[in-house]
Amino acid sequence: MSSRTQRLLARDRAAFERVLDRALDEADARDEPPHTGAEPGRDAALRAEALASAERIAAPAGREYAAYLRLRTAAEKRAARRTRPKASSSRGVSAVLAVLAPTVSGAAAVLFLLIGGVFQLAGGLKELGESLVVAGWVAAAVAALALIAAMAGLLFVALRNRTAGKRAQSLARALERARGEWETALLERGIVPFVAQQRGSGRPPGRAGEQGPGRVAEPGHHEERPASRPDGGAGEAAG
Repeated sequence: MSSRTQRLLARDRAAFERVLDRALDEADARDEPPHTGAEPGRDAALRAEALASAERIAAPAGREYAAYLRLRTAAEKRAARRTRPKASSSRGVSAVLAVLAPTVSGAAAVLFLLIGGVFQLAGGLKELGESLVVAGWVAAAVAALALIAAMAGLLFVALRNRTAGKRAQSLARALERARGEWETALLERGIVPFVAQQRGSGRPPGRAGEQGPGRVAEPGHHEERPASRPDGGAGEAAG
């Protein structure tokens, strides 16, 4: 994205004002001698002119601003996905089965083994008791497998959440770094040159294109001065 076409969003005006105030404070601290009583009004006019020309001032930092916007958009989309309510019914059924399967199977195993043991003690129900004991051991095996599967599912979810958390932290650090790079570029390549130009002109800030002593000097603009006569006015003096 070209720095000449990148527009400063309204939500980033506050950051622009913060960097502008920082530049004005640093310029005041470097002034020799310090500002007199008339300077606060001049700084207010300079600040108002900078806010009115924010698009033009921020243009040299357009590349860093575009990179910052891309990362911020990605972070916002990721946060929206994480906070979106889960509407999938299959995940709810899976979670219920993961809890119920080992519980029901374990209870059935205990019940079958106890009843089978009692029937084995009785002479006439020995065969039924043996069948119940076998069913109990099968249920116990199912309970063990269901428990292992549930623990594996919990471990997988924990690892996935941990990975997602690391990615979110990495994205947050990259976003903060991009924001700092944009604000630094905005300060060094946009606002500081503007403030230096306006203060160096020795004239109060005004709207671009305005005629008269309050006009803002554009970079590279030079005023034309009347050319002196070759004889330096000596002819008039001699006359």
